[in-house]
Amino acid sequence: MVPGDPAAIWVGPRPTVEQLEEAREQLRLDEPIYSQFLHHTWRLLTGQCVSIRTKRPVLSDLSSRLPASLELVLVSFMLSAILGVLIGRFTALNRGEPSGEISRLLGILGVSIPILVAALLVQIILSGKLGLIPLGGRIDDSIAFSGSLKQYTGFLTIDCILNKNIPAFINSLFHLIGPSFCFILTSTTLIIRMTRSSILDEEEQYYFHSLQGLGLEKKVIINRIALRPALIPVVTVLGLSFGFMLGNTIIIESIFHWPGIGQYMYQSALTKDYPALMVTAMMFGLCYISANLIVDILYGIIDPRMVVFKRDRSINDRTNRL
Repeated sequence: MVPGDPAAIWVGPRPTVEQLEEAREQLRLDEPIYSQFLHHTWRLLTGQCVSIRTKRPVLSDLSSRLPASLELVLVSFMLSAILGVLIGRFTALNRGEPSGEISRLLGILGVSIPILVAALLVQIILSGKLGLIPLGGRIDDSIAFSGSLKQYTGFLTIDCILNKNIPAFINSLFHLIGPSFCFILTSTTLIIRMTRSSILDEEEQYYFHSLQGLGLEKKVIINRIALRPALIPVVTVLGLSFGFMLGNTIIIESIFHWPGIGQYMYQSALTKDYPALMVTAMMFGLCYISANLIVDILYGIIDPRMVVFKRDRSINDRTNRL
């Protein structure tokens, strides 16, 4: 149904007819479609999928690449969340002033730039023209192949600290700047706009006007009272931003030669490595579901009234049924 022959990829370049037939039999490509579907589904659910391209278990390939992707996504996510909330609060406090409007316009500009274009511009300008950051990779080859770094966690920045290798730590941070900046540029702007609009909505509430009537300054009301309920829709956007970053690792890691699961999925798609694609897609889905579960838990932490409301509603439902 899809162009290409996985058996030819499994055998390698210039295969003979006998080798192709043996590979098709080994991969069970000579069986009916429904039999292949059941076979691959069972191997997928039991974690037995083998990559056609690397000839290794897919879970083994992903376990070696997952720390690189998590390091990139988590660093970008934390910086985006912090900057987005701080700048969004700043634009809400300075509504109508030049500084606030400039920040708002920059936010709109960031949303309008596709992440693919942002990545190419970062490479061309910051790496090619100015030479401020490396072109790609996680660390310089001279450090990676020197044997001075012992791997503990798979997170390169943490491993550099555990090895007490400060030059390698600084080098790994410089390699993080390019891909992280692309994620931050496209994600922070959405968080800024949501934080700003949520705070402005809180300013229209009766309690806000009552506190202003008592003599409290707008900045004090926002920082001490209004910011917490305003963060509820922001947390929703944060969960979506995490999924956005995770999905776009395919683009960013391919452009910056970042050895993570995004680059692995891209290479698997080019070589029609269907087992690797299936397992990687399932892993992306599980990560996205976990992120949304964490968001739901944070709702109750930020605003306990939501938990009480759900509990009271469930009690009322049971009472009505009785």
